[in-house]
Amino acid sequence: MKKLILSALVAIALVACQEKEDSAQIKEAISIHQNMKAVHTELNGMLDVQYQRYEAFVEMVEESGDSSTMVALANAGNIIRGLQGELSDWDNELVEIPGHCFHEEGEAHEHDHAEEARLAKLSDQEILDIQKELDAKLKEIEVKVRSLEQK
Repeated sequence: MKKLILSALVAIALVACQEKEDSAQIKEAISIHQNMKAVHTELNGMLDVQYQRYEAFVEMVEESGDSSTMVALANAGNIIRGLQGELSDWDNELVEIPGHCFHEEGEAHEHDHAEEARLAKLSDQEILDIQKELDAKLKEIEVKVRSLEQK
């Protein structure tokens, strides 16, 4: 009898610990989310490099005393800072996919439990639609950031 009860408890525990397989929509949302995180990291790096170049150039121009170039540089700095702001705003809008965590082991991160609860009530298609909308916004920012590399 004890073996039967123990076997039943083990079986219940195994069933409870099994994760349900993600739907096609969630799998696609995960793929989009992971890609967006990688693009975000790349764009952040590109903007950091652009801003470092900008600061170095400002220093050189300040030494030369060329006021017309300084005006143009101020405009360039505003563009870079503006794009950094857009990217930061986008990052603040980014939402996780319920039941999935995309942070590296030991990486500092926060969880908004109220937001997680709200997202958990959405359908898989709604979650996918949110990820697609965020991806479209990021692609708009990406075009602007990459255009800086062309100049």
